[in-house]
Amino acid sequence: MLLTMAAIGPPMIYVSNYSLLHKLQGRNSEDKQRLLSEPWIMLPDDPDSESWRGYIAECIRVAGGSIKGSVDDFSQEMYRSTFGIKRLVIQLLKHAYIAARGAGRERFELADLSKAYQCVAYAANKEDVEVLHLQALQRSSSRRRLDLLCPFELPASLKSNVVAFARNYRETRVINKVFESSLTVGEREALEEIQPAAAKASRPKAPRKPPLPKPSMDDLERAFLEDLVATPLPKPKKP
Repeated sequence: MLLTMAAIGPPMIYVSNYSLLHKLQGRNSEDKQRLLSEPWIMLPDDPDSESWRGYIAECIRVAGGSIKGSVDDFSQEMYRSTFGIKRLVIQLLKHAYIAARGAGRERFELADLSKAYQCVAYAANKEDVEVLHLQALQRSSSRRRLDLLCPFELPASLKSNVVAFARNYRETRVINKVFESSLTVGEREALEEIQPAAAKASRPKAPRKPPLPKPSMDDLERAFLEDLVATPLPKPKKP
């Protein structure tokens, strides 16, 4: 179909994902000249760009007070958990809000993003995000997936900030793992105790209704007489 449209004559623009581009690269040269010339590559926003910060700020605004935290904190954590893919941002915010509501809170914060990133509903997206981080650091990684890998060589200026962000994220994870593994049992218990109370908040229990008092004989007689007076007598049947 693309070749048919290209043969008509007028300039044509089409949108493609990485999977289709890799397939088109395996076609003959004449097809590639018609379909892969002058590509415009659409990449996620730079993690430190004003566009990304503005997008996160807008997400916080339209949430209507359901998000508790600053744009700086959320923009960094959100990029780590989504690799800047806006479709995943919406899903992560949804799962974070579900986690907060499950804990009996109406607002979610940074700790809920970590829960949302680890939840089962986000597992498939989490795998993709981790592969993207790995591919940003290691071009020849064994876990390379063509559906997540741009088939065109990107200029160094376009990927330098993303690579730096992925490298810093990886170093932070390594440092945290080393720190946690070096803790004793008592230190780990103490660390769990000083975690934010909101992360451990449980759903509040509904107040129990007080039991009804046991009626006395006078109460039973009074209720019987009131019911007897309120009940109309049946009409006599005609003979």
